[in-house]
Amino acid sequence: MLVKKLVLSLVVIGMVTSPVWAGRSVLTVTSTVVGTNITQVQATNVSRNFLMLQNDSENADVYCKISAGPLLRQGIRLNSGGGSILLDAQWPTGAVLCVATSVGRVLSIEGTGP
Repeated sequence: MLVKKLVLSLVVIGMVTSPVWAGRSVLTVTSTVVGTNITQVQATNVSRNFLMLQNDSENADVYCKISAGPLLRQGIRLNSGGGSILLDAQWPTGAVLCVATSVGRVLSIEGTGP
């Protein structure tokens, strides 16, 4: 498994703090509707070097797995109302698959680069 390190520094300009991502070429934000059937949220990406998943639904819990189909109450649980996970030190490159207790929405942010 290929492991890369994320370097994050902050640049402070007046009262505004902006993230600067060293070595990052593209950040992609995706919002995907997830229901009671398994849904692919992110495709396999060997260039991935950052992954954040957030449950953007108010009432549905979401379960996610990498490269394998999740079942309810198995995998990474994203609680309703904003449950999230950030993978920035070690990250999977396989497809991200999710299923929800009812119709929900998963926001994902994927970084790819050199």
